[in-house]
Amino acid sequence: RIQFIYDNEYDDATLTSNPKTFRLEGKLGGADYVPLLEASLPLNRNEYVAHFLDFDNEVFYDHYRLVFLETYGDPAVYIAEVQLYGRAELELPVRYVKVGGTGKGTSWEDASGDLQAVIYKIGVNEVWVAEGNYITTMNGLRMKNGVAILGGFPNSGNPDLSNRDWELHPTILDGEGNRSVIYNWFFENDPLTASAVLDGFTITNGQNHTGGGIHNHYASPTLENLVIRLNKAYNSGAGIYNRYSSAILKNVSIRENESDYEGGGISNTESAIQLINTTISGNYAGSRGGGIHNDIGTNIATNIVISGNVSYQGSGIYNSNRSTLWLTNATVSGNRAEENSVIYNQEEDGQKPVMHIRNSIIYGNSDGINNLEDVKSNIYYSLVQGLMENIQSNIAEVDPNFEEMIDFNDAPFADGDYHLSPVSSVAINKGNA
Repeated sequence: RIQFIYDNEYDDATLTSNPKTFRLEGKLGGADYVPLLEASLPLNRNEYVAHFLDFDNEVFYDHYRLVFLETYGDPAVYIAEVQLYGRAELELPVRYVKVGGTGKGTSWEDASGDLQAVIYKIGVNEVWVAEGNYITTMNGLRMKNGVAILGGFPNSGNPDLSNRDWELHPTILDGEGNRSVIYNWFFENDPLTASAVLDGFTITNGQNHTGGGIHNHYASPTLENLVIRLNKAYNSGAGIYNRYSSAILKNVSIRENESDYEGGGISNTESAIQLINTTISGNYAGSRGGGIHNDIGTNIATNIVISGNVSYQGSGIYNSNRSTLWLTNATVSGNRAEENSVIYNQEEDGQKPVMHIRNSIIYGNSDGINNLEDVKSNIYYSLVQGLMENIQSNIAEVDPNFEEMIDFNDAPFADGDYHLSPVSSVAINKGNA
């Protein structure tokens, strides 16, 4: 199957009416064109046209053209031969990319080196990307609905999914310090959905006003098995910036990113983000939200570690306006606020943020939660710094005995082991399903 995309801007003096029937012809190299099929498709003059055609032929020609056979006015008149504008491509569900590849991506042997072009090829469902360093171009790599971009393949041989290991075979997307690494700018009436998947990459060296690593605007991709590190934002969301987004993050490490203003690790505005099995550590924001910044929207964090982050206020988490945050099975430790609290809830224009904390430990930070009295009714089965009451099955503040807790004065850092000591921790088996 091939798709033709062309502008019907041929010579009006030659084409005197709208052609009704055409013949598709193809050729290889310097050979003559050979007929492939005839079809009826009205083509209006000076009109942009995109059309799918199916034909039984195993040869993939490198040139195609249309020969117009008749018109509405005089079906016996031969009109003209017109070279197609645009492209004609095979539809393959899997495409292949390697550093230095020069092919069309139809196999590992024919791997392409242009990741962006392969993502937008016709009919692709998965893009398999071999180990190596890939420089993103333009504004950054743009994802596509229905396409899973999978890193972590060995860069030699003929690997399949069973050989894929994103930690053993690091696959790096690099913004060169000049742009966002991933730039998903979409629109309300045509958003990016969870069917767009990025899995098995390191996102690094991005820099932008917002979203140095990943920028999502009306974009809600599925992001899995990623390391997002050493990115910068001049304003917000050095690691990730989400606006009008419902992105899903699973098994993601967001670390050592730096924002001049807010959201060193991640910034969410008017969004509903899910963070699952995620670590946010060693990030910095000059003003607020060293780890996480939330402004309007409901965000859910489950099985998350927020550690070693630094900012002026809300170094672990900064919630403002009408934001709601659900923390479940969370560890917040080693974060340092230069002023005010490690978790800071800012009322704006009479709108109070809301927090729900369950099965979580918040301990060993430079400070606790700024409005603890307001939020403590929403804390259950947790150990929270500053909370001295054994209410709602919580544990009054006491050292939970992590395996390796690092002093908050050493922040920013991305180290530490926040598993509970099986020998001495009072928090083991104190949660509730």
